[in-house]
Amino acid sequence: MITDLYNIKKEYLKKLTDNILKQEKYSNITKLNAKNNSKISNVSDLTKLQVLKASGKYCGIDQVGIEGLNLVELNAIDNSTIT
Repeated sequence: MITDLYNIKKEYLKKLTDNILKQEKYSNITKLNAKNNSKISNVSDLTKLQVLKASGKYCGIDQVGIEGLNLVELNAIDNSTIT
């Protein structure tokens, strides 16, 4: 079961997209690093997500994209679309 997409190589992080994260095998993700990833805009379906890095001015995730999540830790430094 895949739960950690936070502590993986940068080359793999850059390939993540909304469509990839919607696949069933990623439904148990608890940690995600989406820093400066414009291809990820909505993670609200990842209901088990606890730790999210949505930082950087090129990050595609905004306030709507995290709606309904019960995050324990959110890093949104330099992301002006998350308040």
